[in-house]
Amino acid sequence: MKFNFKNKSITMNIVDTHDDIEILKPKKFQKKQHSTPIKSTLYFPKSHSFSNKTKIKITKTKLKSSIMQNCSVIAKYRNDKTGHLKNLEYIQKEGKALNGEKPELYGSEINEEEYKNKVVDKNWRIIISPQQNNIDLNTLTKSFIEKLEFETGYKFTWIAANHYDTDNFHTHLLINGIDKNGRDVRFLPREKVSQMFRQYAQTICTQMVGYRTPRDIDEDFNRMERKNYLTKLDKTLVPYITNNTLNRGYLKSKRYVNLTKRLKYLQEIGLCEYKKEIGTYTFKNGWIEQLRLLGKYNTFYEGFKYADCTADKYSLHDPKKDGPVTGKITKIFTMQKNSNNFAVVLKTKEGRGVYVPLNFYPENCHDGDNIKIEVKNNRAYINNFNRKK
Repeated sequence: MKFNFKNKSITMNIVDTHDDIEILKPKKFQKKQHSTPIKSTLYFPKSHSFSNKTKIKITKTKLKSSIMQNCSVIAKYRNDKTGHLKNLEYIQKEGKALNGEKPELYGSEINEEEYKNKVVDKNWRIIISPQQNNIDLNTLTKSFIEKLEFETGYKFTWIAANHYDTDNFHTHLLINGIDKNGRDVRFLPREKVSQMFRQYAQTICTQMVGYRTPRDIDEDFNRMERKNYLTKLDKTLVPYITNNTLNRGYLKSKRYVNLTKRLKYLQEIGLCEYKKEIGTYTFKNGWIEQLRLLGKYNTFYEGFKYADCTADKYSLHDPKKDGPVTGKITKIFTMQKNSNNFAVVLKTKEGRGVYVPLNFYPENCHDGDNIKIEVKNNRAYINNFNRKK
C-alpha cells in the first residue's frame, strides 16, 4: 500500500495480526425501530460466581440513537506485567493534565502503590474518549465501572487518569486481570464486549449532557474532514464510487461541503486523485482498508522522521506476514495517542526504514540497539544483540 508523504510515496505492507479488541469509533445506531428490545449475551468463565454456562441477558433501552452522544472506546486485553506497569507510568506522564502538570490518579485503590501491590500479568487497558469536551471524565469513568460491575458481577481493582493534551479529552483506565474476589476478569465473546463498552459509554454521556444538537452534529462532520481514519464522510462517499471512480452524485448530499473538503484531504495523503479530463476523483485500490490501518497505527507518519531514509524506502513491516526483520532502533513509540500499541522504527543494513508495530513493551531496548524481531509460536520476540555478553 502507498501513501504520499510531502509529495513522496510511502509503501505499507500490512496485515492486521493483533488479536485485540477492535479499536472502536462512534457508530450510528439503526434508525429503524425494533418490534422487540435488542438483547446481547455475555458469557463468563467458570470461575465466575454465577453457575457454569450462565448467560446474562442485557436489554438495552430504546433511545434516539442517531442523536446520542458519541464516545469512542479502545479496549485491549494483555498478559504482560511489564507493559501493565509501563502503562501505569504513562498515564501519569507530566504535561497530560488540564493544567499541563502530572495527571491525578483515581480508582478503587487509595493510591498508586496500593494498585501496584495487586498488579498481575493479566490486565485490561481501556481508553474512553467522549466527543464532547464538556463531559466530566471522572463521572463518566466511575459510572462506566459501576455499570460494568453491575452487569458482570465482578468487583474490579482499577485505576484511571484523565488526559487533556489532545483535541479530544480522554481517560486511560486500567483494570487488573484479577478482581477483588480472586476471579479472572474476562469478557467473552470479544465482539459482544466491544459493542457493549461503546454503548455503555455513549448512554452515560447522553444521560450526563443530553442528546446532541444540530450544531453538535455539524461540528462532528467538520472535525472528520482531516482525520487519518475511516469516518462517516468516507462511508457516505462509498455508494457514489464505481470501479474506483467517484460519480458527481455526491454533490446532491446535504453534506457535500464536508465531502468536498474530505476529498481534498484524501488526495493530500495519496488515497485519491482528481482527474481533470473526467472532472472527478479516482481512488486507490484498498483505500478504505488503508484508512482503517492509519487509524490503528497512528504514529506511522511520525515514524518517518526517524527512519533516516527516503520516503520510497519507508514501510510498515509485520513480522508475522513479512518475516523476521533486523535493524538498528532509531525510535521507540512506547505509547500511541488513542491506542495501547507500541512500535519501533528500525534502519536496516539495506538502508530501508521499517515501522514495526508491537503488542508488548520492548523491554531493555534503547535507541541505537541492533535487534531482530521474529515470530515464534504465533508470538513476536525481540533478540537484542547489544544485550548479549
